[in-house]
Amino acid sequence: MAREKFPVVSELKNKGHFDVVADRLPSAPVDEKPVEKTVGLDLMFAEVWKCLDFDVVIWVVVSKPANIEKVQELILNKLEVPLYEWKNGSKDEKNQKILNNLKTKKFVLLLDDIWEWLDLTELGVPHPNGEDNMSKLIFTTRSEDVCHVMKAHKHVKVKCLASDEALSLFRMKVGEDTFNSHPEIPTLTIEIVKECKGLPLALVTIGRAMADKKTPQRWDRAAQVLKTYPSTFSGMENQVFAILDFSYDSLSNDTIKSCFLYCSMFPSYYEILEDELIELWIWEGLLIASYDIHRSRNQGYDIIESLKVACLLESDESEKHVKMHDMIHDMALWLTTKIEEKKKKVVVKERARMLESRDFAEWNVAGPKVPSFSNLETLFLRRSSMDEIPSGFLEKMPLVRVLNLSYNYRLGMCREVHQLVNLQYLNMSFTSINAWNIGGLKKLRCLILNFTHLKEIDQTLIYGLSSLQLFSMHGGSHHQRDLRLFDQIREDNILCCGKKALLEELESLEYINEISIILPSDISVRKFLSSYKLQSCIRKLHLQCCNNMISLELPPSCVQAMVHLETL
Repeated sequence: MAREKFPVVSELKNKGHFDVVADRLPSAPVDEKPVEKTVGLDLMFAEVWKCLDFDVVIWVVVSKPANIEKVQELILNKLEVPLYEWKNGSKDEKNQKILNNLKTKKFVLLLDDIWEWLDLTELGVPHPNGEDNMSKLIFTTRSEDVCHVMKAHKHVKVKCLASDEALSLFRMKVGEDTFNSHPEIPTLTIEIVKECKGLPLALVTIGRAMADKKTPQRWDRAAQVLKTYPSTFSGMENQVFAILDFSYDSLSNDTIKSCFLYCSMFPSYYEILEDELIELWIWEGLLIASYDIHRSRNQGYDIIESLKVACLLESDESEKHVKMHDMIHDMALWLTTKIEEKKKKVVVKERARMLESRDFAEWNVAGPKVPSFSNLETLFLRRSSMDEIPSGFLEKMPLVRVLNLSYNYRLGMCREVHQLVNLQYLNMSFTSINAWNIGGLKKLRCLILNFTHLKEIDQTLIYGLSSLQLFSMHGGSHHQRDLRLFDQIREDNILCCGKKALLEELESLEYINEISIILPSDISVRKFLSSYKLQSCIRKLHLQCCNNMISLELPPSCVQAMVHLETL
């Protein structure tokens, strides 16, 4: 039977065309595309996953270095676990709380920007994809090695946008008003988008930078500037940073640029208090050379807003802090290495347990043999577990102008500060300092002692700070026993008598124009109400333990004088 069919098959073969015997598989019903990370993206994911019948969706930015307890707290917040159940708990207790909440749920955990292996067991997260809950873990990283050590089941490489998608994203960030403001701009837009190489971060950042540029001359200049950078993708430094450098160059003046680069001293994604940042800018000499702090502070707020608009800084939920995405942070550090005439010498030390000999070698700026800090101008030494600054340490840095020792909760001794004769900014907030000597700091312009338990200040100390412009000693609380202790220490302690003597010393300073303080007695309140100068300088005023005061009436003249008051 088979032999009889051979002639038929041969005839069909001669007549037919069999160059192609199968078609390609159809494209997947869903394309994988890069997604721009924006504020509120976690909410969008939440809506998507609700449709897919998950119980909970958790979005956490991890960044580096990974902080297990911080990640745990973010997860607990997303799970809406009451704060009192875990706030003061140990890492193991938080672990158990997360496990108890997630083990019965079908969840999606999105870990954004991880740089190393993250132990889910240590976090308290049940292993996903189990037969019991069918949960999912999604993470983003810039390292394929992390994908391997995290044992990812599927790797999705984020590709650059196609030309039409890139143009659409860029046009959305520029805005239709600017895009249509001149007939030549659409053509110039194509040139600029081409130089962005489909990178979403570059498209968003440069698009927003161009949003207020409505003349073809400025667009043509922008296109020409972008063309001078590398055109092939050869890594972050050659591609991303080179394009982001344009956003930096597009900042309107050198002051804003300097303020932006200064933010790189803080860790990436570190939430920087806006007021603290502005005060640092002022006494680093980055803002207007003026003895009017209030004017300089307003300039600082304007600069922060400019950096937010340019997508170089982000706000937190409270709108009181700013932070820098780690990619932007890396770019800022890269930019500082390009500045050849870098005059400043800066040291930042965060979360150190103690100063050790190797730190002297690490920070040595003069030579490897003898520890020396002769060129150092700015020192941040914060959030450590030290109880005192080592003897001889500060005397090695005669040019230091800015010293930030805040959040060293155990720090009770700080000798030799008075030897820093060039010091202009000193922040000792959130320390255990109780009595000290900073007399002789004739150039000190800013003294911040917030949330300290300082019990004694010599009568001549404040008077000797002849250049002081800002004094801040607010936060925390005073009890009646503290007030009695103040009076018992020494009569020349200006914290006695409810700080009346302190107010008198501040009032006598020629250049003082901003004060934040706690007044713990009716005597000090009466002194304050009798002084127009103190009223005109006050920014934050807290009243505590004023037991002899039944009510507080502020005359119209006093209200008019307190034009800078923000907190009462």
